[in-house]
Amino acid sequence: MGMHQQSYGSDGIVFKQNLQDSLIYRYVNIAIKRIQNFDKRFFTQNAKTAKSIGHEISKFQ
Repeated sequence: MGMHQQSYGSDGIVFKQNLQDSLIYRYVNIAIKRIQNFDKRFFTQNAKTAKSIGHEISKFQ
């Protein structure tokens, strides 16, 4: 017999979920958060670079 846990869907419906599935769900959520954090760092760094480039260009005007 596999281990099951009781979960609630977004619409409030109760369903049983295999424990292995919930572990996979947890790892997927961790991966999504890491990707989002990477996106934040990447775009923040590029925004700072773009701002400094814009500042240098404005010196020539």
